[in-house]
Amino acid sequence: VKPDFEFKGEEFTSLAWIHRKIANLDIYFVTNQRERWEAVECLFRVQGKVPEIWNPETGEVELAPAFWERDGRTVVLLRLPPFGSVFVVFRPSLKPVDAVVGFRRDGANAWLPERPPAKRLEIKRAIYGVLNDPSKCVDVTKQLQAMVKEGQLVVQASNAIAGDPAPFIVKQLRVDYTLDGEERTEIVREGEVLEIPKGAGLLAHFPADLRVNEKGQIELVAWQSRIYTIQTRAGRKRTINVKSMPEPLALDDNWEVRFPPNWGAPEVVKFERLISWSQHPDAGVRYFSGTATYLREFEVPKEWLSKEKVIVLDLGIVRHIAEVRLNGVSLGVKWKPPFRWDITKFVKVGKNMLEVVVTNNWVNRLIGDEDLPDDCEWREDGGLRAFPQWFVEGKQRPSGRLTFTTWKYYRKGSLLEEAGLLGPVRLIFGTCWSP
Repeated sequence: VKPDFEFKGEEFTSLAWIHRKIANLDIYFVTNQRERWEAVECLFRVQGKVPEIWNPETGEVELAPAFWERDGRTVVLLRLPPFGSVFVVFRPSLKPVDAVVGFRRDGANAWLPERPPAKRLEIKRAIYGVLNDPSKCVDVTKQLQAMVKEGQLVVQASNAIAGDPAPFIVKQLRVDYTLDGEERTEIVREGEVLEIPKGAGLLAHFPADLRVNEKGQIELVAWQSRIYTIQTRAGRKRTINVKSMPEPLALDDNWEVRFPPNWGAPEVVKFERLISWSQHPDAGVRYFSGTATYLREFEVPKEWLSKEKVIVLDLGIVRHIAEVRLNGVSLGVKWKPPFRWDITKFVKVGKNMLEVVVTNNWVNRLIGDEDLPDDCEWREDGGLRAFPQWFVEGKQRPSGRLTFTTWKYYRKGSLLEEAGLLGPVRLIFGTCWSP
């Protein structure tokens, strides 16, 4: 008996899945366990049924554009966003579906993602083990340096790197490195996969997308000008020459960022270029936790708007939640990548006002408060000994700290997390081709 589910992807691709049968339906829930885009060939032990793709975030349902049968199972090509998931629902069909079995761009496989240009990565020092006990660590610098390929490092923190320096103890991998000359540090627990540059897989993009319209016809949405070839199960072959496409419009500079009052940061800060709040010279911004609003104008010429055109706003990397408002209209909140919105119906000719409302987590403010005097008593294990009198009486904190917890999670000098809108922010233009 063949496996109920299998997949083929890139190195370290990790999917989780479960299968349920309801009457004559076969329902699979497939999830991407990595923070990067995945293009995978999935094999389901189902035959004679048509797969539908159900989006659990939006509720949208469409026929899978590309699938075929092989040795008693159904092959479905899936594109899964970072930490993304889909329901693949197989149901009997009364009429044959002429799905796609081949999709190429200038002769190359158009299903696969295109990664961003490689950066200059140099591994300075790498240690694996119990980091606060040098006797239980091993230097793995040379091993990781040898693993760098095309400016990227993907490695699982495990004993496979250089043996086990501390048996029966959960270990960590610390890597000190430079990326285009900028010094950085990453720490991951044993069993986790470390990817440097962090978030590189988030920025992958596809040259074109295929989708099934309401009439059951295959549509091509091309984001790049090339020659695309689509081949179907019935042997039909279609060639589309996309001759010219506008280049993406970069929106990485000249942002005005508004922070809430009385929360440490200035109320208005100019960002000449997008950087993490944790890298800002102003301590109030560096340690800020909460919600801030980015504002910027951009212009769209008339020729970019037509019936066939599609315009997508791509925020790149966001830490951690974002809401987009365009010309005063809220386009919704996204809490995970991809941070992309179809703005075709909302953009207008001429000037457009873009607002991006970003919320990070509490970590950086908790760390920033450790620079201020303590006004609580703590046990040796890190727990609060007793509620302080100022808290009991509902008075303002005498230390000026902005956060209060019953456990000391961080210490002064702890590593800050990335926060805010990191980008790159772009308007991406596409053209829709229908039969």
